[in-house]
Amino acid sequence: MSQAKAIEDMNFKELRQEVRRLSDKLARMERGYADTLENLDDDNFSAQTLKEKEKIKTDIRHTKEGLEIVTKEVYPDGTEAESAIEINANHIATKVSKTLNFGEAIRDTVRPNRGGDPDKLYFWETDDEDDKGYYYYSDVSEAWVKVDGTSIYSAFIQTVDGFKLHGNVRISGDLITEGTIKGIVIQTHPTNYNDCVRLNGKTNRLEVVYGGSVVGYWELADAGSAIGGHIFANGTWDFTNATVKFNSSKVSGLQEGV
Repeated sequence: MSQAKAIEDMNFKELRQEVRRLSDKLARMERGYADTLENLDDDNFSAQTLKEKEKIKTDIRHTKEGLEIVTKEVYPDGTEAESAIEINANHIATKVSKTLNFGEAIRDTVRPNRGGDPDKLYFWETDDEDDKGYYYYSDVSEAWVKVDGTSIYSAFIQTVDGFKLHGNVRISGDLITEGTIKGIVIQTHPTNYNDCVRLNGKTNRLEVVYGGSVVGYWELADAGSAIGGHIFANGTWDFTNATVKFNSSKVSGLQEGV
């Protein structure tokens, strides 16, 4: 292939031809650049981007409905954690899940909340079949939670109608400024329902539960309205150390039949 002639060695005719050639080449480049900008869309890009590094995998993909982003990590003990965000025209959904490795669970006859390591999975070997099983520590509920399956997760979905939530929630009292909180049953203990105090919307009672049985409760007689209704108390009440006030009079203790 012959060496291109240097511009300084060209005569006028050769120089004019070179300028015309370069001008045509520049025009073709400008047209190609304009066409690229005009036709630039999703078809010019990959529908999926995958990044893997040190047991962490991030997957970004375009689906028929929208966009999905998933990050997954596998820990040395075999536990697999995953977080995902899904965005489409109808909803935005986030989910965080963990697949537990039951083979790594510490088996012990002592209840996990009595000295257990919050970073470990435990199998509580107890004679009580209701309590026997696998437990992990929840940072949200700040308690040991029993799990029945190998996977635990929380999910948050936002639609045009509102929000759907799955999982434990910790709410600061400062955030509750107005409105009504509705529920059927409110448990004061996250794992032991046999010994607790609960607000039971089904029976309209505030119940004291011991050994799995309701040993005392307060009940509103007229469930439709608190005005004009009566509060009934059930169970054995000990007022020995209580000071009871009737109008302006005070009585130490509560006499039988009062």
